[in-house]
Amino acid sequence: MSIFVTDEDPRECAEALADQHVRSQLSKTARALTTALYRRSITGPLLGRPDKRGSRFADWAAEDWNHFQWLAFHGMALIEEHEYRFDKSHKDAAGVFAAGQIGYLMMDEVFSTPTEWPLPSHGDESSCVFDAYQNVLRDKYEKWGEAGRFASWTNAYPPEWLASTGQVVHLDTEGPCS
Repeated sequence: MSIFVTDEDPRECAEALADQHVRSQLSKTARALTTALYRRSITGPLLGRPDKRGSRFADWAAEDWNHFQWLAFHGMALIEEHEYRFDKSHKDAAGVFAAGQIGYLMMDEVFSTPTEWPLPSHGDESSCVFDAYQNVLRDKYEKWGEAGRFASWTNAYPPEWLASTGQVVHLDTEGPCS
C-alpha cells in the first residue's frame, strides 16, 4: 500500500481518504517517518520500529527535511481526521507528533512545500502526480464496489474529485460519530 498524495495540502489528502484508509495511512505514515529518522541515525522510544526494508515514502522523507515535514504535517492531518471521524486518538499519534517535533528542530530553514513527489507504484505516471494518486485511489474504490464492498466516510463527506467522477461512494451515517 502507498500513502496517497492526492493534493499538495496534507489536510486535503487526509480528508480524501475513506475510513479504512485513514486508519491504515496513519500507521503507514508513522512508520515512514520513523524509518526516515532512523536513516539519519535518529531513534527514540516514542518513534516505534523502523522498517528496515524501507519504502518510497521513507526514502523520499529521508532525502530532504521539507519532504519529511510535509509527511509529518500529513500525519498530523490524519490524526485530526481520525479523531474527527472516530472520536478517539489513533495508537500511532504519539509517534507522528514526536517525529514532527524532531523534524521541526532539525530543519535549518523555513518550511516550503516540496517540489518533487514520489510517484504511485502503479497508475498513470504521465499525468500530474496528484491526479495519478487520485486515479489509483479511485480505481481501488471502484474494485471494492465491484466486490460489493464500499468505501465509507464516517462523519465526513467523500472528496469532491471522487464524487464528480460518478463513482459510487457511501457515507456511513450509522458510524460511531453520527
